[in-house]
This record gives sequence, structure tokens and C-alpha cells, in this order.
Amino acid sequence: MIRNSNEVTSPLIVKLKNFRNKLQKKWSKDKTAMNWVNLIRASRNLRKEVNKLRTKLLKGKMNKGTKEFWMGVKSLMGVSTNNLDKLMLDGSETDDKQIIANAFIKEFTGKVNYHLDDYVATKNVWPCDSFEEISSLEVRKAILRLSNKKSWGMDNIPCFLVRKWSSVLEPFLVKLFNLIISKNQVPPTWKIARIIPVFKKGASTDIKNYRPVSNLSAIAKVFEICILSRFERLDFDNIMSPYQHGFRKLHSTETALAELVGNISDGLDNKRKICVYSADLTAAFDLLRLDKLSEILEEKGIPTYLLNIINEYLSDRSGYVEISEHRSMVEPIRAGCVQGSIIGPLLFNILMSNLHTVIRPHAVVSYADDSYVVVSAANRDELLENTRLCMIEHYGWLKSIGMVCNTSKTEMMAFGVDEFEIRIDNEPIKSTETMKALGVMLDNKLNWESHVTKIIQKCRSLLFAFRYIRRHLDIPEIKFILNAHLVSRLSYASPVWSHSINHKLKLKLRSVFYNTLRVILRDFERNMSRQSMAKSLEMEDIITTFEKRTSVFIFKIVTNLSPLNLTQKFLTKSYTNERKPERVEFFNTSSTKHGKLCITNAAKKIVDTWNFDWLYMSLYAFKEKIRAQFRVV
Repeated sequence: MIRNSNEVTSPLIVKLKNFRNKLQKKWSKDKTAMNWVNLIRASRNLRKEVNKLRTKLLKGKMNKGTKEFWMGVKSLMGVSTNNLDKLMLDGSETDDKQIIANAFIKEFTGKVNYHLDDYVATKNVWPCDSFEEISSLEVRKAILRLSNKKSWGMDNIPCFLVRKWSSVLEPFLVKLFNLIISKNQVPPTWKIARIIPVFKKGASTDIKNYRPVSNLSAIAKVFEICILSRFERLDFDNIMSPYQHGFRKLHSTETALAELVGNISDGLDNKRKICVYSADLTAAFDLLRLDKLSEILEEKGIPTYLLNIINEYLSDRSGYVEISEHRSMVEPIRAGCVQGSIIGPLLFNILMSNLHTVIRPHAVVSYADDSYVVVSAANRDELLENTRLCMIEHYGWLKSIGMVCNTSKTEMMAFGVDEFEIRIDNEPIKSTETMKALGVMLDNKLNWESHVTKIIQKCRSLLFAFRYIRRHLDIPEIKFILNAHLVSRLSYASPVWSHSINHKLKLKLRSVFYNTLRVILRDFERNMSRQSMAKSLEMEDIITTFEKRTSVFIFKIVTNLSPLNLTQKFLTKSYTNERKPERVEFFNTSSTKHGKLCITNAAKKIVDTWNFDWLYMSLYAFKEKIRAQFRVV
């Protein structure tokens, strides 16, 4: 008998299900062989149609992002997907969408207003005689950079329509954008955000477990991209901090982690005691104050027409929450750089760009609102005092620019000393043996055992889902899912840690990888070898994937000379062989175990395997060479 057929439905399924139920009642009254055969046949037809519709739904969600795909899989498997059907308000549960929408807008704006106190945004206007007008080419490039999504703002114009009708819209947008800059007036509808609550974690009925994401006007986003391109023409080394890795070209969480681990390793190499802490900011993007941002923009010499348009765009904003076509009341938004905007992350990075000057001589690595500070000292007592003073300076500076630091969520980890405790604002902060940094688990031994254990647990939890998916998708589609949802999890930030792990951890990673392939190939009796499984799915060994990713990571840093701090670490440990000028050789300067495992020292061992001239290659050509060199299947 078919079970759980009600999780997908269509007119045909309803018809087949009613027919099956009718036959089942008939068989229960008259248990003849013919009635049984008819019942089985009807059940098979229903199962076939249900599986066909499940397959269609899964294939439709494959290109809609990781989160939506897995929510679809969970829904088809009968697992709760945390939909906003009900919410707990004032001690009672409600499913009224209008009440829920109004509750969300009060929650989102109330949280921000609580931290803003009596802050009143003041819009400044700088004298501006002339500016370089936005050209048709700029608008055309901006439209091409626009995402092809179906989301829309208050004007109900989705992004994909703007891209589709770009040739028609282009001349009108050029006139509109230049008029906006010359008059310094932004259309009021561009300042109204359509806010969608996005579930984070925890109980789906708790309103505090959601964060606001703003859907803005698609035309406004094109305008933002044009303004962003003007910022990109300026002296970026002066505008941005060299320690900021968030939302920048040639920067990523991997480069941030590599720099962080490099700073730790360098300190341990010099026989220093090390402490790392992370500052957790509350609603960082929503608390950006326009007056503080304007001061910093003016200090950095931003053209006055850009200062004016940023002030105009971020002032007098408002928003409403929409849930299943139910709209809340429109509430004013007093501060923030608008989560979901194109230019918002850049403005936040500029606001935080002076952090490294505050905590000198200690090292800092930032990714958007996440900052990791590395404090070093000669002994334990000095380390304790240096960390305490650094935190006081750090938190004081954050408060001066309007940020709110959540001391209770600050994480701290010590290297080379026993655990200790620091009190900031009468709140104790204790050092721990592990610490989460940008999705990676750091430990105070830098052996990455905690991180490997964590990702193995995550991948094992997907085995049942992969077994379910295998029944509905073909091998090419399964391969796509494996690369997107298994290999990506296993190899996240692998250039930072994969060369450092021991043989035992490598075996564990291989085991979970091939166990998943075995589930996909339904080799439950374990008849196939690992090599034959990889060959049948045209996939490479996971350790080979690590080696290739690490090679590409080093190549991009050395050839692009970015990020600057990582490039300096690599180039100070390099030299050019006169006989092979198109290759750069590296050497290991470390004298400790921790230092030798750092990527900047491990580069010697990795680069020595590149048996070809690589210095002046394009990235595409290098990837082809590496793919050929590491081919094992």
C-alpha cells in the first residue's frame, strides 16, 4: 500500500486516491482475489503518479538555492520545514497572517529603536557644482550585474523583468538617474522596504528567531550598482581597511580565515602567548548611523555628489512586513544601511574601516560585522592585561560609532596558556578550547579535529535525505547535488586546514564521502571499491579535491597580489629561480609545529608539486593544468 501520498497533490492524484480508497473499501467487504488485484493495481498507479510529481518538484527546486532545495526535500519527506503558519504571541498561538505581519514589524523596528535611544538622523547637504553624469554604458553594465531573481519591492517590478527589458529601459534610466543626482531627490517608493522574515534557528513559533531581509525596488538596485561602480573607481586602499575581507573582490571567508590562522601561527612561531577573541555585534547593519558614516566618508575624501546621494538615500526610510500577501503597517526606519541593498555592505565596511588603527599593535581580521582580534604577549599575566585593555578600547570605539556589542556572546580562546577569565562591563568572558570563526571550528591546538568532527556529523545527517533523493533523480542530477551539498560542505575553507590534518582525520573524511557515494549507488552489500564508485559517478577523491582547491587558492593570491596582507606573507617566503623564471619557489621559515602547518609555510610543499611554468598563466589555464595533474579517475 502507498503511504504519505498526501504530501504532494494534483487533480489526478486526488482522483487516483479516491479510486484506491473505493477499491480498498470494496476489498474489506469482499476479500476476493480479483478485488485484491484491482486494489494493488490502483495503489501502484497512485504511487507512480506521486513519485512522478515528487521528481518534478525536486527538479524544479534544484536551481533555487541550497536552503530552498533542502526545505523542499524535507517537506516531501514529511519533516517540518519551519513555515510561518503559526507564531506564539503574548503566550498564545495565532495563525492570523495579518496579526503575525504587524507583530514582526513591531519586533524588527522595536529592537533597533531600543538601541538607538534618542538618536535622530540628520540629513546633511554638501555644496556640489558638477558631477560626471551616468552614461548608457554604466546603466547597461549595472543591469547585467543585477541578479535574475523574481523578488520585487513595493513597485512590484521583479529583477528578471528589468534584465529582460533592459534595451527599452536603458535610455529612460539614464535620464532618471542623472536627474536624481542633480536634484538630490530619491523617489519615495525606493525608500520603502518590503521586509520578509527569514528563519534562523530554534523554535519556528518564536518571533525572536527570525531576521529581517529587505526586498527593494529593482530599479533602485540598478541605481545602487551605478553608485557602487563610482565608489570602485576611487582609491580603495584609502577607503577600505586592508584587514576587511567581506564583500570585496578577491576576498572571501577563506582568505579571512587564512590570515587569521597565519597571525596565530606567526605569534606561536615567535614563542609568544596568543589570545583570539571575536566581538559580536547586535543588529550591526540596522544600527548604522548616518551622521557617523557621513563623517568617515568626508574624512576619506568621497566626492560631494556621492555624499549627498548617500545621505538622501539612507534618510527618511520606512518598511513593512509582508507574509502571504498580508502587509503590516508601514513603520519608519531610523537607521541602518538596509539589509538586502547593493551598496549597504560597502557602506558598513567603510564605517568599520578604522578599527585596525584603534587596537594597534594587535592584529585584526574582519569579515563584514565579524571581527577577530589576535593579541600576543610574552607571558600569561601580560596576555591577560593586554587582552583586557584591547577589549576596552575595541568596545569603546564600537560604542562611539553607534554599534552595540553583545558581551555575553563574545568568544575567546587562548594558545600556549591555561584558560583564563576577563571581566568587561561586569560580565565575565571565559576562554574556551574551541571557537567558531566564519563557519570553521578553531581549537587551541590547531589540529582541526573539532572542525572535521563537526562537518562529518553534518554530512552523515544528510545520508537519509540522499537515499530519498536517489529514488527521484538521475545520476547526472545526483552528481550535481553531491557537488553542491556534500563536496561543498566537506571542502569549505579546505585551503586553510586540509594540509594540516593528520592521516586519521583524512581517513574519516574519505569514509563519510564514500559512504554517501555507496548510498547513491545502492551498494549496500559493499561490493564496489572506492575507485570504482568514484569512476561510475565521474567524481574525484575528496582529498584530491582539497589539494586542487588549495593549489588554486595559492595561485590566485600570488598572481592577483590580493588580499594584500596574505600576499605579503607569501612573498616574504618566496624567491625566483634564475633557471625557471616562470615559477616562484617558496621556503618554510617556521621552527614550530603550528607554524609549519600554516598555509604560507605549507605553500612550499604544495607548489613543488606543480610541474609546469605557472607564474604568467591565466586562472582558467592553471585550473586545466591542475585538473590534469591531479586526475585520479
